[in-house]
Amino acid sequence: MKTRSDFLTLELRDIRLSDLPSLESWGAAIDYARYMSRLSPFCFDGSLADQNRSFVWFAIVVDGRDSGTVWIERKPFQKDVGVLGILLARKSLFDRGIGRAAIRRAVTIARNALGVSSVRLHVRQTNLRAISCYRHCGFRITASAETTFPDGARIPFHRMELDLAAGVPRHASPSPAHEVELPRVSGK
Repeated sequence: MKTRSDFLTLELRDIRLSDLPSLESWGAAIDYARYMSRLSPFCFDGSLADQNRSFVWFAIVVDGRDSGTVWIERKPFQKDVGVLGILLARKSLFDRGIGRAAIRRAVTIARNALGVSSVRLHVRQTNLRAISCYRHCGFRITASAETTFPDGARIPFHRMELDLAAGVPRHASPSPAHEVELPRVSGK
């Protein structure tokens, strides 16, 4: 018989201004520049006044501990398209279903709060773990390209999209507290 201690509890809570200093340390802990180019929504201007109008942005809380962030923001000039960003704060959280659960919750909330009908993201082609996670959430690769950073580094990436017309991904219905339980993996 499985007990509550056999599961991780995942909760999404609205991001707070007091969380912002943690973003840099969370990013540094996983060397985020290898995986992503930013730690917050493009449209974030230092104020959370547009929360639930232009974006939804959450802290990911695992077993009561702040463990990362996930956001979906409206794409400028395509208000029915959301753009996803996610960061898990510790490598020990990778490969445990936490990212999938957080994405599914955020997609459900964004669909209801922002009225988006699809969610899009860009992922580096070398980030196979993230690509697998996104595929498990129902995203599919819709384009591939390369971008050049100011330092001259060339980064190949995929655009992935989730069409919400077919419904919200499985296991995505949020509970009132946006909580979900995930199996606890021994040794992690």
